[in-house]
Amino acid sequence: MRGKKRIGLLFLLIAVVVGGGGLL
Repeated sequence: MRGKKRIGLLFLLIAVVVGGGGLL
């Protein structure tokens, strides 16, 4: 369960980075 939460956080962070890069 803890690993799943960690993956979710990583996925969210990557999504934000990708979104920011796309905007820039």
